[in-house]
Amino acid sequence: MRRFFDEGQPGEKLKPQYDRMLKALQVPKAIYDAELDHIMRFVESTLESAGGEPAGKLAYRTDVLSLAEEGEQSLSPDQKTMREVYAEGFYSLLPSFFRTIQYLTMTKRDFAIVFRTFGTDLENVVWEFNKYCSGEHICFNGKNGTHSVRADGTHGTRDMRLNTKSQLGLYYRSGRSLSDARLITGTLNRVSDEY
Repeated sequence: MRRFFDEGQPGEKLKPQYDRMLKALQVPKAIYDAELDHIMRFVESTLESAGGEPAGKLAYRTDVLSLAEEGEQSLSPDQKTMREVYAEGFYSLLPSFFRTIQYLTMTKRDFAIVFRTFGTDLENVVWEFNKYCSGEHICFNGKNGTHSVRADGTHGTRDMRLNTKSQLGLYYRSGRSLSDARLITGTLNRVSDEY
């Protein structure tokens, strides 16, 4: 997609708008630096600390993979997911989505949320949404000038967290007929080729 906006390509004239959209999708630098930068640099620093050599010089040494694995193992599962979700510095779920939830809650509207994805990103979406609900989302945790938001049942709030066992499902369609459709709850994995 990015090549579409390159010089000589059909979208060249739209490049300024594309750049503005990308900038709007970036996690603010202050939040990124405070919440994520130390995680992103962790493996790099593990590599650099081996013999005091910079990571680039270690690229051809045989111990690079074991050092990278050591750095990975030192991260908590939560830190690994955070690094994966925000690796490129962009939001996964847009702040406007969360603000819409805040507005609907504030105006006491009854609503439901359904996430639908086309790939393997649903686990990260659920992780980020649950972080928001528990007041731990990087942009809604009360740190670095952000507002603290909770939707986890505490202080009289509605508990909107997703329980991965009972609230997730896989919708699968093997043909055009309604009888070819399957909804399998409690998992994100197909149980067989038929389902």
